[in-house]
Amino acid sequence: MKRKNILRPEFYVNVAKLVLTLVSIELGEWIMALIMAIPGTIGSKIRTIVIPFKRVGKSVNIAQGGWIFRPSQITIGDNTIFNIGVLMNGGGGVDIGNNVLCGPRVVIYSQNHNYTRRTVCIGDQGYAYAKVVIEDDVWLCAGAIILPGVRVKKGTVVGAGAVVAKDTEPYSVVAGVPAVKVGQRV
Repeated sequence: MKRKNILRPEFYVNVAKLVLTLVSIELGEWIMALIMAIPGTIGSKIRTIVIPFKRVGKSVNIAQGGWIFRPSQITIGDNTIFNIGVLMNGGGGVDIGNNVLCGPRVVIYSQNHNYTRRTVCIGDQGYAYAKVVIEDDVWLCAGAIILPGVRVKKGTVVGAGAVVAKDTEPYSVVAGVPAVKVGQRV
């Protein structure tokens, strides 16, 4: 760094802005960790009120132990339940319908690393964003993973540990890695 830059007042303004930004991010992570650790019904109610979702419906239950990135881009419908340890990333937008059940350790991700340019480190290529839509009356069983850009159609059951990489059919049962249709709800 050149000495003459240190003598300029704008140098200190920029450093102060950077420090404030870093402290703000760190504080936000501490608050999220504390909010997500509160057990029981009271903890769930606090999460639905305090976490700044785009929209939260009535009778939503968010159990403890999970993590939610970019909640301002996540909408949640009525009567939706998230079991312990659910991880959601709203970077590309996530819309969750009514009467959705999410089992323990479900992962819903709407962003991913870019990686196609081999001359650039993956960590330096930025992110790709794609909205996730989970329609009404869906059950995501324990450990299911919903990848960016996927639409889980109405009435779908996603088996435990399944990785959903493409849209499902309405009222289908999908399982496996990658998830494929293994049944149909009647």
